Amino acid sequence: MIVGLRTRKQAARVAAATGGAHLVGKPKRDGTPTLSRYVDVGGDFEAHRSAAESVSVLFDLYEGDVDSYMVKGSPGEELSTGWVVTGAKFEVEWPANPDRAALVRSHFGARRKAFNWGLDQIKSDLDVRKADPACESVGWDLGSLRWAWNRAKDEVAPWWAANSKEAYSSGLADLARALENWKASKDGTRVGRRVGFPRFKSARRDAGRVRFSTGAMRLDPDRRTIVLPRIGPLRSKENTRRVPHTGAIVNRDTNAARNLRDWPDHASCGPVGATVPSVPGPTKSVGTGHGADTRPTGAGGAPVRPHSSGAGSGEARTKTPQGDTA
Repeated sequence: MIVGLRTRKQAARVAAATGGAHLVGKPKRDGTPTLSRYVDVGGDFEAHRSAAESVSVLFDLYEGDVDSYMVKGSPGEELSTGWVVTGAKFEVEWPANPDRAALVRSHFGARRKAFNWGLDQIKSDLDVRKADPACESVGWDLGSLRWAWNRAKDEVAPWWAANSKEAYSSGLADLARALENWKASKDGTRVGRRVGFPRFKSARRDAGRVRFSTGAMRLDPDRRTIVLPRIGPLRSKENTRRVPHTGAIVNRDTNAARNLRDWPDHASCGPVGATVPSVPGPTKSVGTGHGADTRPTGAGGAPVRPHSSGAGSGEARTKTPQGDTA
């Protein structure tokens, strides 16, 4: 069986822990070989489950092996990992402190800055390649965009340290996803309405949002406070007891979003909506919005690792909690 991780670094750790084969990835343009996110752990995955989960429970499981992967270039049919992603939604108050509120808006702007910068680079590269097809351009994947941003941020955004680095990363991730959707739509491999090429985002038309995947994110024991990196604590308008406060945190991914549909531009305060997963899941998010209709794009809070059951049988390793789910 093949285990698919979120990053190549995680795959390397799983390969070292299980003794599995770290599968090769797509070579670079200059022919340099790379490694993929996939690890062949052999036919008995359960023997290596604990080792894989010690790295991350956010993995995919496939029925293929190294031989079929080399022939088809695919890990094979996806299998059940035994984990279920659920979440609980909470509404939180907009920060009363003007500095805290300004910091939230600053993170929204940082996401837009990184998105627009990356899009400008992509469009400039496309124009240059029309005249010189041999010109090497910035890759459209998140890793390449983030690599380029880290080398240009001191020049294009000297104030970048005022916000969490995840604010910029979330903007680049949105750009990479938008480019992927446009390309799939153009090639005819994407189902649904036709997707246009990404456009620059403005503060007036783009709903403010930002996503975190690292940093100090937690639910405080008072069951009223949700803590985000750099932004700090946000007060929940309801008790967070639906989310277990015990167990090992297995992942942290917060998504904050503000619904500007009926939020006046001059407003300095207002309600905030938040979403918090109550079992292990890839997302946790907090969003700011006017009223209860915040339309957050993820879930927020501190996922907790539950008791597990057998895997591969399709049985859920966690139960969906009562209440709203994301």
